[in-house]
Amino acid sequence: RWVTAGRRALLLGIAEQTGLALDRASLQADAERVSAADAFLVLVGESLERSTTASGRARRLVDALAHERATFAAVHLVTESEEVEEVASAGSLPEELADEDRALRWIGEVISTGRAAGADELDPGAYGGSGPSPVLVLPLRARGRSLGALTVRIAAGPDWNPVISRSAAREI
Repeated sequence: RWVTAGRRALLLGIAEQTGLALDRASLQADAERVSAADAFLVLVGESLERSTTASGRARRLVDALAHERATFAAVHLVTESEEVEEVASAGSLPEELADEDRALRWIGEVISTGRAAGADELDPGAYGGSGPSPVLVLPLRARGRSLGALTVRIAAGPDWNPVISRSAAREI
């Protein structure tokens, strides 16, 4: 018999060491993901501080998002005359936003309600995908005022999951 009491103890020890090594690898991967997210937030923060105008800051934000985390990003701001105006965009316009009137209606709804929403929530009939839409419209608010909206199409990561989770995107 190959599995003697001695070999069994050795194999159990190897299995336990392997389990611990796998656990450490998982913890390391989690730490690296958190570190990458933190580094991205620092990059965005520093980018936003380098410009002094609203349009310059919007440009830096959409460029950083499109370069690191999204296939499309746009900033729309509310003008002094209460109209919504696109001030910056980067990346490929998603098909969900191809109808400009519908996209502006979604952006206006998010600005007026102050609540982030995905394309699937804003217009379920127009969204033909399965599962949550990767297109999110997020309100831009400061000191209780609605300044505009950030629209992003979240890029898929290597595991085909969004690089930014919907809940994290809503906190941006």
